[in-house]
Amino acid sequence: MRANPVAATLRSGRSSFGTFVMEFRSPALARIAATAGAEFIVFDQEHSGLGIDELRGILGAARAASIVPLVRIGALDHHAIGAALDLGALGVMAPMVANADQARALVEASKYPPSGNRGFGILHDDEHDGNVSGYLRHMNHETLVIAQIETVEGVSNAESIAAVEGIDVLWIGQYDLSISLGEPGKFENPPFVEAVKEVVRCAEAHGKAAAVAGDDAEWLASMATMGFRCLCFGHDLTLYRSALRAGLEELRGTLASEVPV
Repeated sequence: MRANPVAATLRSGRSSFGTFVMEFRSPALARIAATAGAEFIVFDQEHSGLGIDELRGILGAARAASIVPLVRIGALDHHAIGAALDLGALGVMAPMVANADQARALVEASKYPPSGNRGFGILHDDEHDGNVSGYLRHMNHETLVIAQIETVEGVSNAESIAAVEGIDVLWIGQYDLSISLGEPGKFENPPFVEAVKEVVRCAEAHGKAAAVAGDDAEWLASMATMGFRCLCFGHDLTLYRSALRAGLEELRGTLASEVPV
């Protein structure tokens, strides 16, 4: 049965690095991310419109690559969580988790009994060897459960959210959090910094990992110095745009310098 090396890395106190996918639906994308060195890839359903039929193909391709596929569901929905996991995700992220009750609902939908109430379904021959009890224990252990903290309420309840058994990661949604604080996009302002520190403190106090995504490697590195251990660099749109812009600027500059006098 399949292991989840990212879950093992984070639970051991080490750091893991990945990337986000919001728009490109190619099955080859997971393999490309894996060969680039990403350890996990988050497929987004919250802001992308990614449907269940599309998810089936790209998760299958990700499972064939040396990368851990995760899914951010659109909302805290029991059926959506189970469907993403049934299709091959090794972890789920729920947005806007604001309190311990929501965190417990996320865990319950993500875990088989007795740890939760996820419905039993097998879609992958590599996972099930006929030992149902062993399979349930294995998947409950390997499934990564991520609560996204994106509001003032979520920060104020970060301690109780982190204390929920089965939650592995507290993931900061920095834009929504800064908006909730009344300072949109102001990541250097003291209220945001203090909120982030509180989430990291709560995560560490309960043996959980703090996570964040960003398009700037230097900013992500600064977040790592604050205690973030799950670091998600870039997403497909910004990575493609940045690489294309840089290449075209270099090409135009080179041609301009070679124009005959």
